[in-house]
Amino acid sequence: IIDWSSRLNYTVDTFTIGIFLNTTAVGIYSVGLRLSEALLRMTNQLQVFLFPAIVHRAVEGRIEDQRELLLRGTRSQLPIAMALCGSVAAVADVLIRTWIGTGFEEGVLTAQLLCAVVILRAWMAMPGTLLKGCGRHVFLAKVSAVTAVANVLLSVVLVNVLGIVGVALGTLFPAATIAAFVIFPVACREVELSVFEGYRQVGW
Repeated sequence: IIDWSSRLNYTVDTFTIGIFLNTTAVGIYSVGLRLSEALLRMTNQLQVFLFPAIVHRAVEGRIEDQRELLLRGTRSQLPIAMALCGSVAAVADVLIRTWIGTGFEEGVLTAQLLCAVVILRAWMAMPGTLLKGCGRHVFLAKVSAVTAVANVLLSVVLVNVLGIVGVALGTLFPAATIAAFVIFPVACREVELSVFEGYRQVGW
């Protein structure tokens, strides 16, 4: 369910655009989507290697070690994502024009919004992996499913108002809300860390 929800969250956008707009809009949106997918592959790997360590510490009840993994992993992964995605977002207009050519200017803003989504996914990678490793996979599956459904519904509403930018916002808003107010706070509580302290240690 978690994997299905993730695919629905981040691959249904072009389908929505194709239904409500046209194939030209799909092509323009796909430029930013391909950039974000490449950035995700570069920034979303660390938690995969740390998953066995999280499970091992969960089995042994080593809360302090789990807390250290959560903080160090997030502090390592998030700045890399911010640096890469921020750089791409800053030069998105030049990058897209050089890569594809003219006529894709409308895709610049969507590419920047999708870069922000990649940063959110990098931020949530360790907390999500921690919850899976600590036996909270059912909770994570429910949250992922709700996020996916919210993404689809919001994209359908916004695509008629804002076009392809609305679809990107439909992906960004649910991801940001769930990340800030659900997944990260629950992961902090799982390792007996206050949410404020979690934000302070990761952000500051």
